[in-house]
Amino acid sequence: YKIRFEELEISKIQTYILGFSKIILPLLLALSFNKKKYLFSLIICITLFLRFGIDGVKAIFFITFIEVICCLFYKENYYKFIPFCFSTLVLFSLLEYIIFKSYYIVDFLIRRLMFLTNKINYFYYNYFSQHEPDFYRQSFLRYFGFSSPYKIKISNLIGQEYFNDFSYSANSGLVSEALANWGYIGIFILPIILALLFKIFDICCYKIQTKIYIALMIYISYILFTAFIPTALLTHGLIVLCMFFILIPKSGGIVKY
Repeated sequence: YKIRFEELEISKIQTYILGFSKIILPLLLALSFNKKKYLFSLIICITLFLRFGIDGVKAIFFITFIEVICCLFYKENYYKFIPFCFSTLVLFSLLEYIIFKSYYIVDFLIRRLMFLTNKINYFYYNYFSQHEPDFYRQSFLRYFGFSSPYKIKISNLIGQEYFNDFSYSANSGLVSEALANWGYIGIFILPIILALLFKIFDICCYKIQTKIYIALMIYISYILFTAFIPTALLTHGLIVLCMFFILIPKSGGIVKY
């Protein structure tokens, strides 16, 4: 966290490159593991550690760990066990509290995914039911000369308003983005846009082995439900990931590289 809160003096392009690397490097590691190119895998691991040292985002290690596990052990019929795995995770969180009197699993997974997101969604609803939507004027429309009515970043505005902390970036996803940028009608529009994005991802992954991309799809789902769509596509590198999937040579459902 000390690294994360240090202010980086980098350009916008460099910010995007950092976002791209967070999702591309684990994919390259998975591809090299699958091809048994262990020297290249070692180089990528070192690069991942160096990448982590820039901004301290732990998601890099989470994505990499899941990606490697999927490459080594995933089989096509394993998706049937996903509900069981999530149920087991809840059980482990209870055992963790009973045995160790700690609640890291609950805090990092259950609380953040199920409770905090809904709480932030309510704060967005409460705020934008009384104020006008931004209509992406803080996002890509600012490059076309549009000016936002809000002087500070919306996520920090919500953090200041409801958490009494300007530095707190209250990020959320679908509902918050709909209300902040579209108003009430966005609750009906954004799910359609999200469904189209998932369909595009599905097309890009056509004939690629499931074990190569399944971990990244989990991460993509998390990002799209916790961040605004333009941020997910650009800052988190989803556009570059789609291009990368398209460029991977494919034949008969098996990735060849």
